Amino acid sequence: MATTRALPGPRGSALAGNERAYQHDRIGFLQRCQQQYGDVFRLDAGTVVVCDPDRARRILADSQQRFRAEGMLLSGARPGGRAPLADWPAARDAAARELTTPMLAAHAGRLVETFPHALATLAERTLPGVSALQRLSAIAVADFCLGRPGWPDAELSGAIAESALALVAVLDSGLQLPRWIPDPRRRRLRAADRALSAALTRAVTERLDQPPPESPGDLLDQVRAEDAGRTATSRALLTTLAGMHAVPGTALCWLVATLAEHPETCRRIRCEAADGLAEVAETAQPDRLAYTAATVREVLRLYPPTWLVSRQVAEPVEVAGWRLEPGEQVLISPYLMHRDPRRWDEPDRFCPERFLALGAHGHAYLPFGAGPGSRLSARLGMLQLTLLTALIARDYTPAVRPLPVAPRFATLLIPTELRFRLLPPEPEESTVDN
Repeated sequence: MATTRALPGPRGSALAGNERAYQHDRIGFLQRCQQQYGDVFRLDAGTVVVCDPDRARRILADSQQRFRAEGMLLSGARPGGRAPLADWPAARDAAARELTTPMLAAHAGRLVETFPHALATLAERTLPGVSALQRLSAIAVADFCLGRPGWPDAELSGAIAESALALVAVLDSGLQLPRWIPDPRRRRLRAADRALSAALTRAVTERLDQPPPESPGDLLDQVRAEDAGRTATSRALLTTLAGMHAVPGTALCWLVATLAEHPETCRRIRCEAADGLAEVAETAQPDRLAYTAATVREVLRLYPPTWLVSRQVAEPVEVAGWRLEPGEQVLISPYLMHRDPRRWDEPDRFCPERFLALGAHGHAYLPFGAGPGSRLSARLGMLQLTLLTALIARDYTPAVRPLPVAPRFATLLIPTELRFRLLPPEPEESTVDN
């Protein structure tokens, strides 16, 4: 039975509550609250934070619709409150579909064959990390959705990247103005959404006029096999893109920064990629590159892009003995769980080897959320990030500035002012020129 006592938490000021303290140091404030009040505490009158891994999993995997994900990613307006992006890739229509091994293998084969050409266009140039790596990630996303029969066109991948960057700019603005008030960030997002929808509709129309393949080679082939019609097919792909187009690029930022900060890790991945890339492309099993996949998992542990996940209570529910009412917000922080010393040895230390032991992380690891959809998210996300990391390390030595890279706890966990270069592989450590 739920207790009638008040859920403990910081009192804050009479006028501003805890908003000022939270905005000043978001993760530090949440860490201090967890230490003082435990794994479930009230942040303000309408917000509860859950840091217990088992309870967090049950909330994220809720099948009774007692908790709802907040915000529309392609809405053209900022989601309410502090809700971040939904779980990556949070496309519920796509999550219900089985990602077949032949489709993923076809996707992996195209990435291994063609992605080096995209990297070559960036080589030895000093670039802004977030925007450049979002655009690289967008190429992989476009290939998964519409990669067959050839490499996705530049218009579509560019539209995906621009939509991601425009969305994050809106979410990070912190403004909660009425929709009718002009705002350049919202205008940019609406324009980006229109361009993405137009590019996607054109690509889908062209493909639907062609005969279908014997087996699906990308997501469009798979949706098309369901005979959903052109409008439903375009909507399904747009929903998928909405959930995929921002978080993978942020994860790639942290992976590039990690390769630069840990040159021995980069060299070890380079050696592994020389022999193992072809096997991963053939089998769509990223763990065939065991150390590379472990590095990806460790980077996602230390720097989960979706560092704060939001759910809204849809009906009266009990969490840890506390009654929550409809309309209340539940915040779950994978970042806090991933760095909890009760659940991880030396949680702040970069150590890919901890993931070489099967199941070593237990339940305290939630980079892809929880539930059936998260398993599909993890499968696709791990495949893409493992392949891209191996391809980068095989052909280049990344160099970044500044080092060490500082995180910014905004809508996503983004490296602050990251700039990078892809240099030729050398035994000595490289640095970015000032």
